[in-house]
Amino acid sequence: MSTDKIEPLSGLYFDRYQLVQHLFGKGTGSLDRLDRLMDTIDMDQVLAEAREWDESPRDFKITMNPVEEANYVRLPRKIKRELERIRKKIIAGKKGLVKPLTQYRRRFPEVPFVWNLLSIALANHGRMDEYEALVHETVQHFPDYLFGRIALANYCLKAGRHREIPAVLDNKMNIYDHYPDDGREFHYSEVRSFYTVVGSFYARENEIVKAIVCWNLVKQVDEEHGAHRMLAQEIVRSQLARVQGDMSQFLQKHGRPEEMEDELHEDEAESMEGAVKPGKFNVGDRVRVLPEIKDPDFQTDIAGWSGLIDEIDYDDQGKILCLVSWDRATLLKLGDEHIDKCEQENLNYERMYLYTEDLELLDYPEGVRDGTLLA
Repeated sequence: MSTDKIEPLSGLYFDRYQLVQHLFGKGTGSLDRLDRLMDTIDMDQVLAEAREWDESPRDFKITMNPVEEANYVRLPRKIKRELERIRKKIIAGKKGLVKPLTQYRRRFPEVPFVWNLLSIALANHGRMDEYEALVHETVQHFPDYLFGRIALANYCLKAGRHREIPAVLDNKMNIYDHYPDDGREFHYSEVRSFYTVVGSFYARENEIVKAIVCWNLVKQVDEEHGAHRMLAQEIVRSQLARVQGDMSQFLQKHGRPEEMEDELHEDEAESMEGAVKPGKFNVGDRVRVLPEIKDPDFQTDIAGWSGLIDEIDYDDQGKILCLVSWDRATLLKLGDEHIDKCEQENLNYERMYLYTEDLELLDYPEGVRDGTLLA
């Protein structure tokens, strides 16, 4: 097929070949391959275009030190310690926390951090109507509490109402505009959360330069956290839609040459099989860790832990690895010590890479499938 007839794929910022591989399912679901695709972005081109963007982010101060809201600072030390313990339990997906947090909210109604914890606890219980009502109420009661606005923006994103996000953020799409005059330092988690949701909004609106600028910032601020990959997936989906549109226009104009037909059939067949041959396991399977298996990081016993396979990939020696997201029953028994160790080592305690020989397949309980076992 002659290539001189192919119009350039305009408005793309990735290596075209690797992006098309994703289009046909090659490598989708692999974090490493997603990272490699994002690394092909022509950042010089993006930043050159960003300089023409009047609202491109300016420099601001980011800190790793706690940035405590004024009313939280005044709480008794004992209460702070208890709230911190509750926060860790919430992260682990533990239930039974709505009632104590409701009581804390009554005792300390002017501490927005308590409202935020309560909203997450409600979401963990699946009480989404109450969750939505509370995040709306938090923004109304604490209009300057940025985490409240971020929580509501995230809700809009997940509910498919991303176009409400600018209004939720008071049309301030850069973090420093929320505190324009006080020289405030922003906690890195605040920056990460803010620009993840803002970048996702831009990706869904196909404003890819702005989305990539946000992604680059999120990755620089906290590369160990999964937020930059969540945003990367939003950007890739938008760019894939562009590739599909351009390819459709080309095929309508020029027809589908026979050699291209053969290549597409091969690609489609491979995408159906999966880029990694998973052996006895597939993505979405429920699995349990076999006896005598140790945590690869801490060498502690993890026999009997169970969860769902999120991804399947090869290691450098060609052995098959499964990324397992732990189910609620496992998260509930992790314990504060294990969670603290993971946080100190910048590890995600909610999931783990294990080899297929470390796992056994489990049946799903009747009527339960795909994520309902998870926190």
